[in-house]
Amino acid sequence: MGVLDPEANSYELVKERHEHECFRVRTPNAYVVITNDQGYDQDPELLELSRVKDAFCDKYFYEKKEDGTYEQHKFMPRWLADKTMRTVDRLTVDPTGGEKDAYNLWRAPLASTLDVVDDGMVAELVQPIIDHIQKVICNGDSDRAKHILEFLSNILKHPEQRSERGLYVYGETGAGASLIFKFFCSEVLGPYNSFQTYNQTVVLDASSNSTFHRSCVLVGCVRRTHKILNHLITKKTVCFRRKNSRSPVTVNNLVNLIVTSKRAPNKSNNNFDVFHCRPKLRVGKLEYFDMLLAHLRRPEVARAFYQFLT
Repeated sequence: MGVLDPEANSYELVKERHEHECFRVRTPNAYVVITNDQGYDQDPELLELSRVKDAFCDKYFYEKKEDGTYEQHKFMPRWLADKTMRTVDRLTVDPTGGEKDAYNLWRAPLASTLDVVDDGMVAELVQPIIDHIQKVICNGDSDRAKHILEFLSNILKHPEQRSERGLYVYGETGAGASLIFKFFCSEVLGPYNSFQTYNQTVVLDASSNSTFHRSCVLVGCVRRTHKILNHLITKKTVCFRRKNSRSPVTVNNLVNLIVTSKRAPNKSNNNFDVFHCRPKLRVGKLEYFDMLLAHLRRPEVARAFYQFLT
């Protein structure tokens, strides 16, 4: 059955295929478009009426006439007038999947999609990560290291129950304060579920999509924390505003916040658990960091760390 086969392209059949990639959302009043070539880290597009018309202006269906021949018609005018078109009330980010009449933007962590690592190999693969957290970030304090691991574990095991405290890790340049957190965001959560930036003002911008559907936000090289970072830890919702649109999309706040810096935090940053990274033996030790980075780049390590934390 080809694209131009009339019997394969009746209105109902074209509509069924179309609504796998495009449907209406009532709040905000827009159309969600999911393209086949979207990568794992890409959001669906949210288009106004005029733009969705343009996007599918060359889509057609066929209607059979009384004489048995077929007549071609543009699809969008009829679909836009169709009272039975696929419609959802709102967009949501719901790890439990329990919300009805909503399109769920939640996605599982990237590492959950990778090949499973044999349980007997997990401990060996994650030990360098645990060592770095305990010996470098926590200066040998196993209880403090356990707290960080529990913080990361909660993001994976209970994403709907985000922590109401952030992590603030500071230390001199070359101390390795952010290395494991960058790995966790990039390789375990993946870019769809996390956001990394050196510019905290980006987090303040609703059009940046920095907090929308993110389980973790990592803000690095902070000189002085803006009060919005404290507020982000406790606020119940976050919003994303499309450019040139007055209608923001508001969803539950799932963000767990991690801040790294060369400076101690302000006294007003009372929503953070603070870690002073002082690894005298490892500051600037390129051989150590090269070995750790090479280990973290092994494809099975992200999956092993995911299994360890869950």
